Amino acid sequence: MSAYDKVRERMAKMTVDLGKSRVAEDCAPRTGRIPEKERASTVPYKDPAFRPPDLTGRYRLPGGTQSLRELQNLVLHDLEHLPFEEHQPRGVVGLLGVGAGKTLLTILGPLATRAERPLLIIPADMREAFVQEYSQYGKHWRRPKNLRILSYNDISVASGEDKLRQLNPDFVAMDEVHNLASGDSARTKKMARFFQENPSIRALALSGTMTKKSVQDFAHIFGWILRDYNPLPMEKGELANWSSILDADGLPFPGAWSDIRGIYRHSGGSQKEEQEKAREAFGKHLASTKYVVSLPSKEKCEATIYLHQAKYTPPPAVEDALRAFEESWTRPDGEEIKWAFEAFRLRQQLSQGFYYKWDWNAPPWRGKVDKEWMDKRQRWNRACRAVLKRNLPGLESPLLVIRAIQAGTLDDGEASDAWDQWVGVKARPVPPTVPVWLDDSLARFSVDWAKKHKNRGLIWFQDKAMGEKLAEHGMKVYGAGQMPVLDGQVIAVSIRAHGTGKNLQAYNKNLVLSFQGSAARMEQLIGRTHRPGQNSDEVLVDFVAATPSGRDAVRAAVRRAQYLDAVQGN
Repeated sequence: MSAYDKVRERMAKMTVDLGKSRVAEDCAPRTGRIPEKERASTVPYKDPAFRPPDLTGRYRLPGGTQSLRELQNLVLHDLEHLPFEEHQPRGVVGLLGVGAGKTLLTILGPLATRAERPLLIIPADMREAFVQEYSQYGKHWRRPKNLRILSYNDISVASGEDKLRQLNPDFVAMDEVHNLASGDSARTKKMARFFQENPSIRALALSGTMTKKSVQDFAHIFGWILRDYNPLPMEKGELANWSSILDADGLPFPGAWSDIRGIYRHSGGSQKEEQEKAREAFGKHLASTKYVVSLPSKEKCEATIYLHQAKYTPPPAVEDALRAFEESWTRPDGEEIKWAFEAFRLRQQLSQGFYYKWDWNAPPWRGKVDKEWMDKRQRWNRACRAVLKRNLPGLESPLLVIRAIQAGTLDDGEASDAWDQWVGVKARPVPPTVPVWLDDSLARFSVDWAKKHKNRGLIWFQDKAMGEKLAEHGMKVYGAGQMPVLDGQVIAVSIRAHGTGKNLQAYNKNLVLSFQGSAARMEQLIGRTHRPGQNSDEVLVDFVAATPSGRDAVRAAVRRAQYLDAVQGN
């Protein structure tokens, strides 16, 4: 059965499950003053019987040998037939998994919309890979001659909005658009203004992992692209109600179930059961929405994935350091940790056998330790941590503690005095850090793994310190700005630099030294080798999770993967 046949069968079942058919031609866009929850619940649905023609001949060069995949046909057909009414969609949202051919869509999208000034926005670390693929695709496909490229970082900087206005694009493709998930970030606010100021612009938004834990991660993106076809309510209060039910850690607000009854009616089960059913119903609702392509793409990779926990036992030095940290929240060099994200990062590092400390030998210090800065910083960290341990209402984070001190509402003389002292020196330059190794057993384990597997293996590392240690042991290491040379030898690659957007299917064995607690990141990482074009029957993923923090990361990734599968409809 082809992908489209599977889609038609599933879409037909969706309309039955949801209790009514809402094919686009039978349902006009909602532009009147009706509640957002009603508009979102009754957005136009795609016709489950529709199958677009093969558009390969329209875009392929004479002599080209590649063909469009079925899902690429679907996206391009929708782009070719966008409506022109003000409140209807300006583009397509593609929730396409790893290996679905998103790069080619960003190249052909401008041609489908007949754009004259197309713009592509991608993560900065994907730029080099895109340029290479753009050149390779030029042997087979027509390409826009004036495609401009910006990174999400380019938009974040102060001049980012001016760059957008100067380029004045009439089509914008945004790959890995989850980089705009945070509504509070500068880049997201700038893009929101840009779309508001340019109502006629066409757009393509692509991501396989649109959300981490909340539908609010992508509600605004859907609003920019789909406008009145957004399957989520755009009114803040109603969106919050839907979110309280649908989110991974959601706790339903009073009255929220009545707001979402347009797509799911509470059937009297337990809260957990009802929320799981509501997420599945929303996933079907989203996947059915017109101008949304939310379909699994991994059916094109026939290789079986084998995930194994690597048989690695941490040495006593690592276990002792982790135990000591949990007892005191203090780094091995005496630095007090107060932020949860700092604690998470330190646990990950200690699990690998090292930690970072200040490098006072770097210029301008040159061996002269700023003891006043160190002492006052440490005193403040200790005092703040003591307040947090009391679990007082309204004092759940360091920022809230600082605000209480500034407002004079915290009755804690030590914390107040420590903050006053720290404020006087905190603006001083911060020294760089250097790794301190407790034990390099994990690096040596990686070398043994490489010898065992001999070829076509990738060793994935998170921290620069681990990459440097692997290089010391003779491994070929590829970090930021270095394209991996895939000559068959086992190599070490940075998760940050190469864990997304790279085609590494020439290899089929993976060792992950720092398991990613984010399901989205793990899917991206595994998708570097488990993707269309993988010629092996099996893809091996060994991962290290021998410490409590590693096991916690595995459990978190599993929970988030289940959530993603439900709410994205794929």
